[in-house]
Amino acid sequence: MPRAPRYSSEQIIDAAFAIVREDGEESLSARSLAARLGCSVKPIFGQFAGMEEVRHAVWRRAHEAYGDFIADAMRRGSDKPYLSSGLAYVDFARTEPRLFAMLFMRPRTDEEMAQAERDAAPIVELVAAQLGVDYERAFGFHMQLWVYVHGLATMIASHYLIWDAEFVERSTSQVYLALKAELDAQKTEKGE
Repeated sequence: MPRAPRYSSEQIIDAAFAIVREDGEESLSARSLAARLGCSVKPIFGQFAGMEEVRHAVWRRAHEAYGDFIADAMRRGSDKPYLSSGLAYVDFARTEPRLFAMLFMRPRTDEEMAQAERDAAPIVELVAAQLGVDYERAFGFHMQLWVYVHGLATMIASHYLIWDAEFVERSTSQVYLALKAELDAQKTEKGE
């Protein structure tokens, strides 16, 4: 009878996730993972076909953590869920800079791009309802604001700038209002 694996795939993912969370995605290797587990690389490759499969599992775990973080913030800020989602994005970058970098500061796979579109859909629908526009216009609005919020988050995650939550909320709200005023002017111009 074959011996049961010493480490489960879940234990290996837990260790890999911890490495990425503490030291960044570039620190994750078969050697660093084996050292974290206190074993050779053999148990890792007994559970996974290669390190790309491990990295993908860590990406999924990071994506779940991010999704939970955003959903929790939107529930807590239920009177302004769209603003809450943007502020939570920046806060995630501040509190989990290495996970943020793994999720949002590197080229994405086709699967990750498709997942990003699925993730954005409920937010865009929220914007459409909030602004009284169709999905396409809401998507354009959201993308313009997201570019700004992503810039803030990236600067904070990389420690390029250190801004407090009050500044982030105030400046994000100002950009939102400016974009909304432009959208309202367009709607008025078109007689909508």
